Amino acid sequence: MATKAQTNTVVTPVGLRRQSGNSAYLGALLVAAAGFVFMAALCGAYISVRNFVGIGDGGFIPKEMKFDNYAGFMTMVSGLGASASAEWALISAKVKQRRWALGGYGFAILLGLGAANSAWFIGSRSALVAADTAYAISFYAVIATTIGFVLLGVLASLLGLVRTMGGHIFGDNVLLGRATNVFVHLGTAASLVMFFLLFTYK
Repeated sequence: MATKAQTNTVVTPVGLRRQSGNSAYLGALLVAAAGFVFMAALCGAYISVRNFVGIGDGGFIPKEMKFDNYAGFMTMVSGLGASASAEWALISAKVKQRRWALGGYGFAILLGLGAANSAWFIGSRSALVAADTAYAISFYAVIATTIGFVLLGVLASLLGLVRTMGGHIFGDNVLLGRATNVFVHLGTAASLVMFFLLFTYK
């Protein structure tokens, strides 16, 4: 007669293994949700201040402000490239191509650093004083948010690179990779928001 302990024993089929990274993936989604809420609030504040102050001569944007459209465009494109590279890395890991996966995360790191550097260049070239105008405050808030989220994606890509080297992101076990890519996409979304607010909507 089977004992109670033997009756309650769950038999795991051979070849099946519980994926690791469930908590990391859930945590990444929660952080990303908070980040998107923050960016939505930032967009709302920027648009509200712009509409309140008004545009045109002596309006929201200072006359001495010069826009470097190339740097803004490169920030956005570099962010998109980082997201594409991170997804490429995850797909490569799923099909067990470790070298391609490492290359994908390596490119994501380089492109993320490029996006952060372009955003920093835009902020440093503006020569605005944050306390002078409402636009300067909004401008630097958008730039700082973009740099912060993009660098968070770079850090996540670096962790993804290390985890891929260690075999934690490989084959069917890719939840840690999905968690990594969530942060990369968050940084890309921030670069898109920056380009829209500062260079398109103004």
